[in-house]
Amino acid sequence: MACVRKYRRHWVIDYRDASGRRHVETVSSKTAGMEKLAEITRALRQGTFDPNRARVFFRDYAVPWLQSRRGEISQSTFDSYEYALRLHVLPAFGECEIGKITRAQVRLFIAQKSQQKKQNGELLSKDSVRIFKAALHAILESAVEDGIVPTNVAHMKSKKGANAAARRAKGERQARIRAKIFTREQLFLFLQAAGEHAPRYLPLFFLLARTGLRIGEALALQIGDLDFVNRLINVERNIVKGVVGLPKSGLTRQVDMSTQLMRMLAQIVLDRKEELVKLGLSADELANMWLFQNEAGQPMDDSKVRKVFARLLKIAGLAKRNLHFLRHTFASLLLQQGESPAYVKEQMGHSSIDVTVDVYGHLMPGGNRQAVDRLDDGSEIPDQFGMETKWKHFGRKPAIGEKTSLQVIEKTGATRRSRTGDLLITNQLLYRLS
Repeated sequence: MACVRKYRRHWVIDYRDASGRRHVETVSSKTAGMEKLAEITRALRQGTFDPNRARVFFRDYAVPWLQSRRGEISQSTFDSYEYALRLHVLPAFGECEIGKITRAQVRLFIAQKSQQKKQNGELLSKDSVRIFKAALHAILESAVEDGIVPTNVAHMKSKKGANAAARRAKGERQARIRAKIFTREQLFLFLQAAGEHAPRYLPLFFLLARTGLRIGEALALQIGDLDFVNRLINVERNIVKGVVGLPKSGLTRQVDMSTQLMRMLAQIVLDRKEELVKLGLSADELANMWLFQNEAGQPMDDSKVRKVFARLLKIAGLAKRNLHFLRHTFASLLLQQGESPAYVKEQMGHSSIDVTVDVYGHLMPGGNRQAVDRLDDGSEIPDQFGMETKWKHFGRKPAIGEKTSLQVIEKTGATRRSRTGDLLITNQLLYRLS
């Protein structure tokens, strides 16, 4: 009969598989043993688990698994998983039997990576740690589907405080976006620097700022994707490390082209057409030419574009930020001028409007200030500011000779105490604080 017991001062689980073969596995505690035994028993009853296959080493399962997913996931996701496995996941779990990996080991792995520093002394980013966990989770999930392990130990159960941690992480991300998006003035300074010091890259950076395209989508544009009549850009491809594929999520889309952007791109097309005529080539080849190409007629290298972007930021006297913040800036400026999240979602190519609201909802203006204005009771004590005194305080007028100076909240010691019965606010004070 399956049980959890002590054997030579260690807790073990003792059970038999479908063929009657006995298995004894060491666990960290009685509680962990009860939990794992329940999972194994349930999987054995469903016929989805074979303990004998769980002895395969994690490395021997993970490496072929990644290669088998190459055609199912995007190139960028494949590269992220390959990096995570090669440098982080396999060194930690590669020589472990896949069936003996525990939740405690996974939690320790994630905790250690969260505190690990890069060569420059900075901590690994939260996005990097998230990718490590995602890769490990995906591999073990496939192992569950293949009947190799009874459950995915990388799937952490929600604990008390988990929602608070998620909200905190979301708040930190929103703060990073707010701190690094361009204002209109900063964007003007950057584009001005591009025009003076890197004019060849100006149309690309202007397109990123006016359309919100991802850098890979912009570099994959061909002249035939431009519809000058309807002022539309057809986004049908994406380039990641030189490999052309579909846009993220596999969805093509159309984005609007502003008048200024249309004029700039039209000039590129006209110049390119003149080049073809000089070379004696047919204008029919124009549609298949890359919009942003290098000297060899191939799409620009995104790594070189990022280096130029960083150099221009320095020239313009702007803080260091990622090229992707041109995309964030596009969404921010649209929302600030009152465009709907649904429109922003379509332009950005998000898989759902939930993504748009989750990432950019905090950038939408408060909007209805009249609602809070109606809370004011009209009371004013403007003597401190050299204005006439107007009273309207619960229908009471000041007595003759009554002082109308503004009373101030006073702090005493480590606590806050107020001697003000009713603090009345003036319009001018509100203006100064706003």
